[in-house]
This record gives sequence, C-alpha cells and structure tokens, in this order.
Amino acid sequence: MLERINCPVCHSYVPTESVDLATGMTRCPNCQSLLRLQVREERETPEEAAPKQEIYAIPKGIEMLRLPSELSLDMQWRHSVSFSKPQMFVAISYFSILVTFLYIALTTRSFHVIGIIGLFAVIGAALLMWLLASLFNTTYITVDSEFVCIEHRPFKLLYREYKIPIKDIEQLYVKEYVTGRVNSEVYTAHAIMMKVKGQNRDVRLLRGINKPLQAQFIEQEIERFAEIEDKPVKGEFRA
Repeated sequence: MLERINCPVCHSYVPTESVDLATGMTRCPNCQSLLRLQVREERETPEEAAPKQEIYAIPKGIEMLRLPSELSLDMQWRHSVSFSKPQMFVAISYFSILVTFLYIALTTRSFHVIGIIGLFAVIGAALLMWLLASLFNTTYITVDSEFVCIEHRPFKLLYREYKIPIKDIEQLYVKEYVTGRVNSEVYTAHAIMMKVKGQNRDVRLLRGINKPLQAQFIEQEIERFAEIEDKPVKGEFRA
C-alpha cells in the first residue's frame, strides 16, 4: 500500500496512481526525476490491520453530551472545516469586484453585460456564503437508539442532511482526500464515510474536516454509542 508521496529531489507531490506497483518505479511530474519507491503489500485480512488508537480527550471545536438515551455531538466549522485565509481573501475580493461592476453596469445602463456579470455575481455570492458558513455554521449530530441524524445551521444549503436508521449502518470510517495543490504544497481534508446496507456507494456524512483527530473522534463516538463494531476498511485513514 502506498502512502502520500513527495519527490525527494524537488519535494513536489507525486500521484500514487503513477507508480508501477510491480517495480515501484515512477517519475516526478515536476522535475522528471526517476524514483524507486518501496511498496508495502496490502493487508490481506482485517485481523492483520493495526488497531486504532482510542481518543480520550474531546478535540477542540467539538462539544459532546452523552446521555443513556442519546448522544449529541456539535462540530463548530470555524475550528473544523477547511477554508484557508487565501480562500477567504479570494472569496471576498471576487464578490466585491463583481458587485462593483454590476453597479457600474446598472448606473450606465449597459444592460447587455448585466446578464453575464450577474451570473458571475451568483458564483461570488456562493463563495461568500461558504465563507460565512465556515465562520458561523455548526453541524449537529444526534444519535439515539434508532437513528443517526446530521443537521447544519444556520446555513443548510451547503451540505446534505441525513437521518439514517442504525440498523442499516454497517461501518463508519474516515477518508483523506486532496482538496488542492499550490506549487509543491498538497492540501488535504478528511471525510466521515458510512457503509449502508443495500447501497453500492458509501454515504459521505461530513467532509472538509481539517484535522483527522476530529473526524476520528466523531466516528469513534457514533460507533461506540450505536454499538457498531469497528472494522478496517480499505482506503481508510488510520494515522
């Protein structure tokens, strides 16, 4: 199994899918250096997978209330969801410039460009909403004897909300994914995934979580309260 790879020469990200698994050879897409990598074999059985480390302290940005009949987990986006300062600057600048041009077009009666500017202003408004949500939103997770419920407030349009019967849940796990690249820097986030009976694709309960500890803690507490046995899943983030 391959971990995330960075070129030892230029330190750029090297996609794992470019590696020849038979020889361990690949080429850096940035500096074209030929690399030989050590490929670890996949574990063949779940019993061979290293056990997860239990998380005892509640991570920053998460509030938990555990009662005999209900578990409540509140995740504050400003401490949890990936939205960097450069992204904030771009969102505010993009929206501000477009609103300015839209105002100029209206005052000069340049109606032929208003439609085009308006379309881009809608995109800017969506970016601004995402910025506000990253600052003020909270995700509310409620688990009782029958359901796992996911709600987002005050902005509800950005993420799906769920109410899933516990009896249909086979497994929860955390998955890491790449959100973007700037030069040689690779930015990643984490999603809480759920395997549900009768569905071919796994359900993505939450995404964009900055710190894996936060995602793993939420997974751990839901599984513990709902009495779901934790089992290794291929592609799961377990660091």
